[in-house]
Amino acid sequence: MKSDENDAVLLSKISRDEFRALTIQEMERKVKLWSLIIRYELLSKRIKTLKQWIKNDGYDYKLRDSIRLMERDKEEVAKKIIEIFL
Repeated sequence: MKSDENDAVLLSKISRDEFRALTIQEMERKVKLWSLIIRYELLSKRIKTLKQWIKNDGYDYKLRDSIRLMERDKEEVAKKIIEIFL
């Protein structure tokens, strides 16, 4: 938390003139990127939870198939994120 406070203090000392406005293209990219990042994080959490359930229960209830599909989706999202940066 202390680091956040230090960062805020440092940023507050920078003149507003030093920051440039984002272009429309940069804003569009930011919006696309943000939604992909949210999806990637959601998939990561769900995969982790399902794997933990399997580990704790000792039985997979056919969840491994779902995990496999989610991991594929996660890879696709990761590829899209990388494409945005290239």
